[in-house]
Amino acid sequence: MNSPATKLSLTPAAPATGLGQNWKCPYCGMSQVLLDTRYDKDKVKIKADTSVHGKTALVYDARVCANDDCKQMSLQIRLAERQDISDGLGTFTPGKAIREWDLYPTPPPEKVLSSKIGIPEPVRADYATAQALRTACPPASALYARRALSGMLSDYCRVTADKLSAQISIVRAKVKFGRAPEWCGGFADIDRVCKTGMIGKHMEAGLDRMTPVEPDEVDLLIRLLDQLAEDWFAVRRRRLERSGGTDCCTTPPTSLSLFERLWRFFFGG
Repeated sequence: MNSPATKLSLTPAAPATGLGQNWKCPYCGMSQVLLDTRYDKDKVKIKADTSVHGKTALVYDARVCANDDCKQMSLQIRLAERQDISDGLGTFTPGKAIREWDLYPTPPPEKVLSSKIGIPEPVRADYATAQALRTACPPASALYARRALSGMLSDYCRVTADKLSAQISIVRAKVKFGRAPEWCGGFADIDRVCKTGMIGKHMEAGLDRMTPVEPDEVDLLIRLLDQLAEDWFAVRRRRLERSGGTDCCTTPPTSLSLFERLWRFFFGG
């Protein structure tokens, strides 16, 4: 019996923690309330207003851990829209965030895909790179996330193609006509994510080409990889451990079958 697929969350990342709020130190893991002696925030006007972003400001947040055995500093900066106040003093208010960076410490990957559940090393490496670049360079992060997704489709669904869009089209056809293995669930989430915003606009791009993407769309791609790691690879490993047998997807992926070539000829992808 298939395990129920986990619902993919579309919840955006939490906002930065401020004065008087609960905060967890990324170094030692201690939870604490931020006091004014351990928290600083300031803003700087960027006077060059001719960029595509218009009027902008730079905002930083600095937090120091209260743990006497730690006392490490965390530093975050944010590029934000700027609203000027007509008071003759150059006063302004930072508005909506355009980009945010965790400068210190360098954020570690939120999750590392385990080799113990049978995920190929190239997929794990692409996933780790996508995690490392998700804030610093969203387009590069999305590129590696797409490569990791392609590797998962190749290893788990036994489908290979020159482009990720073609792989997805083939899997979609197999699911539609009942040719996909019964355990190849979760495709609805793949289909939904890969039709989202800038991700969907650039699905035809090669797996070595960076394309524009929104930061929240990168997070969506990475959460999709997390979900597939659990719903596909971890479930498959548990099934193998229970049966003590060999899974039907342990043979190398094959090139396009006649069915798949005909599907691509008539329907594209």
